[in-house]
Amino acid sequence: MESISQAASASEVLGAVKQEQHNPKLNLMSISSAWVKIAKLPCSLAGMDQMQQDPFFADFIRLTEDYAKKASAEPKLYARAVANTLWAVCKMYALMPSQLSSVQKQLSSAVQQAAKYMDAQQVANIIWGSGKLSDSGDEDMLALLPALADRVQEVKQDMNAQHVTNIIWAIAKLSDSGDEDMLALLPALADRVQEVKEDMTVQVVANIIWAIAKLSDSGDVSLLAALPALTGRIKEVVQDMDAQHVANIIWATAKLSDSGDESLPALLPALADRVQEVKQDMNAQHVANIIWAIAKLSGSGDEALLALLPALADRVQEVKKDMNTQHVTNMMWACAILLDSGDKSLLAFLPVLTGRIQEVKQGMNAQHVANNIWAIAKLSDSGDESLPALLPALADRVQEVKQDMNAQHVANIIWASGKLSDSGDDSLPALLPALADRVQEMKQDMNAQHVANIIWATAKLSDSGDESLLALLPALADRVQEVKQDLNAQHVANIIWASVKLSGCGDESLLACLPTLAVRAEEVRARMKPPQIAMIRQHATKLSNSLTDADISEACLRLSKI
Repeated sequence: MESISQAASASEVLGAVKQEQHNPKLNLMSISSAWVKIAKLPCSLAGMDQMQQDPFFADFIRLTEDYAKKASAEPKLYARAVANTLWAVCKMYALMPSQLSSVQKQLSSAVQQAAKYMDAQQVANIIWGSGKLSDSGDEDMLALLPALADRVQEVKQDMNAQHVTNIIWAIAKLSDSGDEDMLALLPALADRVQEVKEDMTVQVVANIIWAIAKLSDSGDVSLLAALPALTGRIKEVVQDMDAQHVANIIWATAKLSDSGDESLPALLPALADRVQEVKQDMNAQHVANIIWAIAKLSGSGDEALLALLPALADRVQEVKKDMNTQHVTNMMWACAILLDSGDKSLLAFLPVLTGRIQEVKQGMNAQHVANNIWAIAKLSDSGDESLPALLPALADRVQEVKQDMNAQHVANIIWASGKLSDSGDDSLPALLPALADRVQEMKQDMNAQHVANIIWATAKLSDSGDESLLALLPALADRVQEVKQDLNAQHVANIIWASVKLSGCGDESLLACLPTLAVRAEEVRARMKPPQIAMIRQHATKLSNSLTDADISEACLRLSKI
């Protein structure tokens, strides 16, 4: 209908459909055109509110549902209309989920019938829509994925750069859903990326690189092979990148820093220059992601990103009110990591971050709380007085989310309790009984780092009068034996120190680990730092004077000569 194409607002589109609602020529194709037109109009909350208040809006929804039911009976004829309508609904879904839920379900049902008739663009659009709705908890879109994955295999050679990117982006968004059909497409899509790379725009390249980083945890490495081609394209379009593009690619570079790829790190100087040019357009998420990435890459020796920190610190001040729990947590973690590297440029905005944590703490999940407590402990020697004041509120939040905590969260908080044991804070020690219970529940999930940190903290806290951690020693000692091959030089040194510190507590579980630790210490001797070697020798010599067990005494003798 010509009146739809000429409409300048959602209300005008609804008015055009209303005039034609009794026209026998009206069908899903016409309705689809209306939805697509609305979806492509400049989107605003005010515009959506106005549309929802239109008396005809509810009739428009019902009309769409009726035609979607008819389309299910003629899927070949209406495949395009169904796909376009569902794409438009998905695009607007976040703005009015309750109003669009029923029509989205009806259209999803029609797609089940029509998927095998859809072309490359239609399939890509619906998969994109599934990714867009991935956080909504909707099961209807997820149920479409097997049929859509089959169709991708059939039409992949017709897919252009935008189609391929939309699907890869959606697979990344859906990667936590457990759907194997989509992940199985990655090798074929990686091949297609190589074929269409010359047609990729700035947005396309940035989205694919973000998706490759997001998918790096899935175990699939087929897309990594595309990185050199993609980075080559970035060099050609870097001056066209906006704030989001640059932030996403820097974040991805950090996320993929252990992948062995060398093409992304080579881009960092050019990306750092672009950050300086677009920094005033950066929002809270962009700033948080770049600062997180700088910390993650701080050991790489790249100076280009470190030079951005003063400018980013200024931007933090400007966007602090928009920071959510994830942003604040990422930046606290980054401050702690960068302090280890000797960089103190971010310490100046710790009061800003701690103030914001007080405002958003009730929205923090288990990971946020654990990471912030860990960061406060790591930063405890920085001299910032705003950090200790956070501990009571964060400790309260631990009690509320403790059942959601995994092994790393629990280990980090216990380690932080040990690190802060001389600070005078009593809010973290009060958590130890509950945390000890969690250790018992998940001890089999604990890796070498977790076990070493908890044993170290138990020794640090042994004079506090708390018995809950001491009661864990037999279980922790058993776990040391199970993860012994993963213990590094620092772990070995810390556990030996703790064994000596705890030797008078009446529990000999850790002493029984000394023969194992002596063997492991010899295996990692070449990677030990001089202070670690000196500490092991000193404590082994001290302990050997009070032992009667022959095997343990022999282990101490070996350690004293390490």
